Order: sequence, then structure tokens, then C-alpha cells
Amino acid sequence: MPGALLAAERAADLAPGSRARYNVAQALLALNRPAAARAQLDSLDPDHGPMRGWPAYWSQRAYNAHLLGDHQAELADANAMASRHPSQRVPGVIAARALAASHRLAALDSTIAAHDRLDPDVYWSQGAMRVVAGEELTAHGWPQDGRRWFVAAERWLRERLAILPEHAAHRYWLASALIGLARWGEALTLLRGLTRDDPGRLLYRGMAAALLARQGQSEEARRVLGEADPADRGEWLTFRARIAALEGDREGARALLGDALRTGVDNWHWVHGTAHADLATLHDDPRYRRLVATDRAD
Repeated sequence: MPGALLAAERAADLAPGSRARYNVAQALLALNRPAAARAQLDSLDPDHGPMRGWPAYWSQRAYNAHLLGDHQAELADANAMASRHPSQRVPGVIAARALAASHRLAALDSTIAAHDRLDPDVYWSQGAMRVVAGEELTAHGWPQDGRRWFVAAERWLRERLAILPEHAAHRYWLASALIGLARWGEALTLLRGLTRDDPGRLLYRGMAAALLARQGQSEEARRVLGEADPADRGEWLTFRARIAALEGDREGARALLGDALRTGVDNWHWVHGTAHADLATLHDDPRYRRLVATDRAD
């Protein structure tokens, strides 16, 4: 990712009116530099030129705002995306995340309820909204409120899976809800099935590996995780760090996370929610906090 950043910056210099500036922002986000990434996006016009009709411009803005703790801006970006691109479903999930992180429970309830009339069988479904709300509430210190949404997510997802039992996204989100409810064995069963169906998907293997490590099966966890692919090495290192933390190896976990962030982690902005329980032993460690601080000079 550092190499991709340099290439994107060079392209942006050569063609300042192109989409290259967006690519710079995308690389910066993966390197945990959301303030720098947002500055790049601020230099682009969302309604003219290469960003016109490009919904990911708004989701990238929202992801940077989330890492910066600016949940009002995150919500505004979600709403701007929804108004310009009404067919997109991720704005609802982003809005739910922003409201959960702000502990705006009444608005969160209303937002999720408003989406229940939409097509349910998509990746960014109403079940996904409920899971993300649960993860954010838990990560920000409101675990009881988070549990309510995990329970609601499980109910909603099981209803859909009774109709479409092989729906991969619903199975993944159900596994995530069960992890939020600390029902590790049930979640592992789902993730093993997803891994059998799609063995190349690192997300499924990594989550299954973390659950195995949680149950003391470290050797099996490493076998399931497998070797890193250069294309997703940062994400792979993050899962290795989660495994190390679950094994009680705090120093090893910090070192692996440092390597991951230097490499660049696609979807890093989700990790604080999805990996909250796995990294719990690090949360009070000032060295870990410095490590994951955004836009570090080093």
C-alpha cells in the first residue's frame, strides 16, 4: 500500500483533474491516515468531473470521519450519499454506525426501522445494520445496548435464512451477531461452512481462525488462516495479531498490528468494531493506543 500511495500521488500530479486523487485518499485510509485522506477528498468536487456518479466518494468520506471520531460528519456523508445515490444500501449501514457510536439510540431505532421496507436479501441488509450497530455500541462502551441489537440481528437473519438457507451474506452476518453474543461455537460452525464454500475468502478463514484461537486451538487456527496473499497481506497480519492477542501474546500482537498498518489494511476502519473482543487485552495498553492512533507522524 505505501507503494500504491506513491504511485497514486504521482498520477495525481500528472493528471490533477483525474480520479487519481481519490486513489490517494483510498491508500491513505488503508494506512490509517484518515485526516490526510479526507483532505484529499475535500479537494474533489463530488458533483462534477470524475467523482460525479461515484457513490464510493461518500462512503470513503464517511469511513475517514468515523476513524477521526467525527460521527456528525459521518452521518452527513451517509445522508449525502443516500440522497445522490438512492439505490445504494451502504449509507444506511454507515448511518447506523454513526448513530451507534454517538449513542443516539432513538435515532438509531428509527433509522433501522425505516429500512425494513427495502429488499432484505442483499449484503448490506437490515441484518447487517443491526450487527454493525451492536458492534459499535459495544466498542464504544455500551455493551448492554449492543447486545440488544445483536439479539435483534440474530432474529432477523434467522428468519431470512429459513427462506434462503444458503445466502452467504446472511450466514456471515449471523456469525458476526453470534460472536457479539459470545456464542463462539455456533459462530465457528457457520464460518467453517462459509470457508468450505469459498476457501479463498480471507475474511471467513480469519474469523474462523480467531474463534479457534479463542478456544485454545492455536495450531488449528494457524492452519485455517493459511499463508498470506500479497494482495491482502495487511488484513492477514491483522488476523495474526488477533490470534496472538487471544493467546495472551500482547507484545506479538502489537508487533503484528504495526506490520499490518505499515503494509496497509483494506477496511481498517471496521477493525475496531469487528475485532473488539479479540483485542480486548490491548485496549488499556498505551503502546497499543499509540500504535492505532490516526495520522501518526512516523
